[in-house]
Amino acid sequence: MRRTQIVTALCTCLTTMGLLAAVGATASAHEFTVSKTGAMKGANASNMVFKTKGGTITCTSVTVGGTAGGLKTEVLELPLKWAGCTAFGFVGAKTSSPFWDVNANESVTLGEAFVVETTGCVMTMIAQGPVKVIKFQNLSNGELLMEFNIAKLISKGEGAFCAYALEESGTLTGNFVDKVESGTLTWA
Repeated sequence: MRRTQIVTALCTCLTTMGLLAAVGATASAHEFTVSKTGAMKGANASNMVFKTKGGTITCTSVTVGGTAGGLKTEVLELPLKWAGCTAFGFVGAKTSSPFWDVNANESVTLGEAFVVETTGCVMTMIAQGPVKVIKFQNLSNGELLMEFNIAKLISKGEGAFCAYALEESGTLTGNFVDKVESGTLTWA
């Protein structure tokens, strides 16, 4: 009798643990859903503004590329092309085109350094992540609005106008809209 009680208690405990693990995984998991595999297309819906110890960088144009490879995914790898940037008061700053991994858990990983260069200054935001926070909003036309409000970005500045050591107080704010060519992109 005692052996039966122990086995019953053990089975009940294991079943409960399994159910709790399944509920926990389901409750916290977010994902992107694309209606079909295809090219990603997107652009900024507002200025993208970086604030660093060396000053402010404002970019008026960001285009998003990449390919949606699966119908459901937790990560979108997005190559970003920045343009129309004013950095530290100088118009026409040159920028690199890094890729970012945007995660459905509302974070982003900068897969490559983002470099902004202008007269007398080179600002480098090192590869890092995941950093938070990105909010997502499904739009009625099948596009996805990504709202960036990221803090604690790590960067450094070199040159006469923006020299500063590696620090972790940079921010990024702004929005862009992403979509799948001839398809839809949603977040849940």
